[in-house]
Amino acid sequence: FKWSQAIMLAAHCLRIPVIAETTALEGDSLLVVRGSRLGWLSYKCVTGARMIVNISPALGDAAFATGLPAERQAVIPNDVDTAFFTAPASNVAKADLKSKLGLDGSWLYVICVAGWWPNKGIDRVLDAFSAVAGDHGKVGLILCGPKNETATEPYSGRANYAAYIHETIIERDLAERVICTGYTEDIDLWMRASDIFVHAAAVEGFGNVIIEAMSTELPVAVLSIPGITDWIVSDAADGFVEPTVEGLGDRVRTLCDEKLRKAIGSSGRQTVLQRFGTELVMKQYVDLYRNCL
Repeated sequence: FKWSQAIMLAAHCLRIPVIAETTALEGDSLLVVRGSRLGWLSYKCVTGARMIVNISPALGDAAFATGLPAERQAVIPNDVDTAFFTAPASNVAKADLKSKLGLDGSWLYVICVAGWWPNKGIDRVLDAFSAVAGDHGKVGLILCGPKNETATEPYSGRANYAAYIHETIIERDLAERVICTGYTEDIDLWMRASDIFVHAAAVEGFGNVIIEAMSTELPVAVLSIPGITDWIVSDAADGFVEPTVEGLGDRVRTLCDEKLRKAIGSSGRQTVLQRFGTELVMKQYVDLYRNCL
């Protein structure tokens, strides 16, 4: 039972209309809420809302599975600032940015933006990249995100996931190819300097970094999460969606072709402008609020 749910309960008592939002399959989806400690109370607080906004169809499916009717739900995605996440103005500008970040201008760089938690799949990214590195001499990997020094690796019982990632990089002789930025507020710069975006999380609520990469005109290759990544990305149209890590590696290898990278990156930008731009998403919320008054 959380403070947000307590606030909703107070609003219900005062007869103030409530619109609730679900954002994470393993966090606040209605299936998780109902199964939590004091779940019956939490579930009653959330489902007492006039409308439930799910940021992806997968979260909508979870809500529907608890018995919440479709007419009391809406799917409204997260948004991206398309003026902030943009591609470099020219190849020269990109080369200059690579130089400023200490990157080799003659290399291609694959970027993964994620914290070092097991569910974010940094190990799966390394698996996919390892296959590509064996075929291409000038391809690097940028792991952009904070390292969780306490997270465990659940599949093998390792006590420290970050240590496991570092060990894997060394064991596979990738130390000269992998750049670990740690926590950074310059994600937009690292994306602009990169050439391919890869995402291998096992579970998400949405995947903001995917639409940020698409907005930056990075071609994306993502692991399939039904109702989430395959809803954001249309396979082979504005990115690639793969069900396996092996397939993910194949797609990254395919995107080493410059012509294909540019075509997919441009299509991804158009998808974001048509579906995920801030003004478009905010309009959906405004319309929802008006309908609930």
